[in-house]
Amino acid sequence: MNEEQKRKLLELEIKLPDGYHFSNVDFDKDDVEIITKTWKHSSPGDIEFTRAKLRNMPYSLVRDSNGFPVAYEMIDPSSMFNHQYVQPDHRAKGLGNAVERDLGQKCIRQDITPFKTVETDNTGVLTASDRSPYWTRWDYDGKPINYVFMGNFDAKNRPFIRSFVHPSFHPFVVYPFVRPFVRPSFHPFVRLSVRLFVRPFVRPSVLSSIRSSVRSFVRPFVHPSVRSFILSFVRSFVHSSVRPFIRSFVNPLIRSFVHPFVRPSVRSSAPEA
Repeated sequence: MNEEQKRKLLELEIKLPDGYHFSNVDFDKDDVEIITKTWKHSSPGDIEFTRAKLRNMPYSLVRDSNGFPVAYEMIDPSSMFNHQYVQPDHRAKGLGNAVERDLGQKCIRQDITPFKTVETDNTGVLTASDRSPYWTRWDYDGKPINYVFMGNFDAKNRPFIRSFVHPSFHPFVVYPFVRPFVRPSFHPFVRLSVRLFVRPFVRPSVLSSIRSSVRSFVRPFVHPSVRSFILSFVRSFVHSSVRPFIRSFVNPLIRSFVHPFVRPSVRSSAPEA
């Protein structure tokens, strides 16, 4: 949203259909639970996170004549518009646009530039946003930017990718999104496969980024004593099992298949594994 669009939005008078009115969240009732449960990407424990967002950041909420929250939208900690929702029985009345524009006005008054993302399969909202006088699509080389939500899981702890991922980002995405579908007993084999088949083709700088990302996402949820136990176990396993196996089996196997095709001068100068 550019400066001219901000000015136009602030001048807009938002009108609601008869029987509806803007309201505030009632934290003493079940408003927070209703808002959280209607978010299709919510997971157990998100209620307190939703409560904190509603207490501390702008939001918009519309109630019907019975006082029930029927339309709402808020922003997340990065100030991005989040969870625009209209109850099914109250759709096609302009309530979604109303809460979005009301939230936009509140953000602008607090010196927050409104911005949002739209799921790539939500073609109706994509078209409406492109036509809206209050939004400017962020493009690169004439094509819309795809924003990837990472580390998000649904209520059954299954991951989802809300937009297509550029191939250069695959090393960051593949393993975190594969692991939930693999039995824990196979996790070491997955890690070993990644090291054998992915590591040789990935730059060291990317590997360090992957390690830091894994640490930042995993470490907060693992007790230090468990981390130290896992590290010591992995080290002992590598020293006691993997390295002897490589020396006794893999190295001779490689020599038997590779040596016939390598000049003797090259073999003599090659370092031993």
